[in-house]
Formats: sequence, C-alpha cells, structure tokens
Amino acid sequence: MSHGHYTSLRIRLPERERNRWIDGREARRRVSGIVGACGIDLPCEFFHRDANGSTLNGAPHVVFDRAKGAFQFVGIGPVGSEAIRSFGHGITSVLRLQYGEPLMENWASGPMSCEEVPYAKTYAVRSLFIQRPGKCRALLEASKAGRLSQEAVRARVIEVLRAGVVTLCHRLEIDAPEMLIEAVEYESVRPLEYTGGLALAAQNVTFRCNLDLKGQWYAGHLRSAGMGRIVAIGRS
Repeated sequence: MSHGHYTSLRIRLPERERNRWIDGREARRRVSGIVGACGIDLPCEFFHRDANGSTLNGAPHVVFDRAKGAFQFVGIGPVGSEAIRSFGHGITSVLRLQYGEPLMENWASGPMSCEEVPYAKTYAVRSLFIQRPGKCRALLEASKAGRLSQEAVRARVIEVLRAGVVTLCHRLEIDAPEMLIEAVEYESVRPLEYTGGLALAAQNVTFRCNLDLKGQWYAGHLRSAGMGRIVAIGRS
C-alpha cells in the first residue's frame, strides 16, 4: 500500500476559550475527566494504552493535538480513524452538556503518504521531545553542565525523526522509505515538566530530507499528546 489515511475532529469551544491555545496534554486530561464522569469508556487507543493501562509501543492511534480554542483529535490509520468516527459525536454531546451550549464540530480526513523525492524538502517541528520523561537523566545532566554538544543533539534529533516516520508508516500499514536527513538546526534544548518527570525537548527544529510527507506526521516522544508535529515549510 502506498498511502494510509487520517481522520480528525475539531470541537470548537465556547467564546470564553476561543483565544487560548489548548495543548494535547490539557485536552486529554479535560476530555477524559468529563467523558469518564458521564460513564463513557473511551477505547484504550484514545490514550495510547493497552487494556492493562500500560503505554503502547510504537506510534499512537489517536493524537490529542494542540489547537486554538478547541479540542482536536487526530485518528491515524484504520484503528485510529475508526475510533474517532465511532466516539467523536458522543464526546461532543457530553461536552455540550458540560458547557451548556452548542459546540461546533469540524471533521476532516485525508491521505497520508511518505514518498521518496529527488530533492530535499524542508520541515519544521515546534517541540521535538528527544527523550521521554524519566529516561533522560544523562542528557539532562549534560545539558545542565553545559556538556551537551550540538552534534549530540543533532544526532538524537535525526534518530527520533527517523523512528517517528518509520513507526507511523507501520501504523498506517505502508512502506517506509529510507529517510536521509540533513541541515538539522534547532533553537534550544530544554527540560519540560510532564507526567512521569522531566522530558527533554529540542525547540523550533528545522531539517531537510528526501521524503514528501503528506498528511499528519509526528515524531519524538509524547506524540499522543500532540508533540512533535512535522510541518512542511516549502521546497528547497
């Protein structure tokens, strides 16, 4: 198969929250709390967990994405898309009751593909988590001591970008071409608080590679909370 697909749902919140960005962590916490209080059990795919509550390996089926004045969910591949289609309207109905007013739904879907091209495409990632919470002590200590070299950061960025694309291709059930990455730049590296401890993130990353990524692509750790969104910024 040469391409997969995604399905997204954006639930627009009341006027008082329209101008505020809601990241995936907050969206996941609020939605799970509100929906759970109404006795609705969302499938474990929504939270990147298995039936025992353990974190799944690989790419998420559902992403709680960052959005302005809205909760946004992205279902990736057949399992994630089916989860969004099956439970999306129910989530909106519960939120309407919670807020006591109508909430608008915006649905979208489209193909996701990863194809090799004979030129370099430029991409950007706002926050790329290069080490997950609780697992980055050595990198954190090196960063605090000023011993975390640019070469080490770039090598880690390349590693997580490649892993992100490969695992998403597996989730989409499509082939993963070899990803050649060059011209990696980043603004800073800093630790950020997250459930489970500190996570290390490279901020405002740009890179070039030989792949044309169409659809919703994410890399790095904490993708299920909308981190690591890869955005094309033009051909170069």
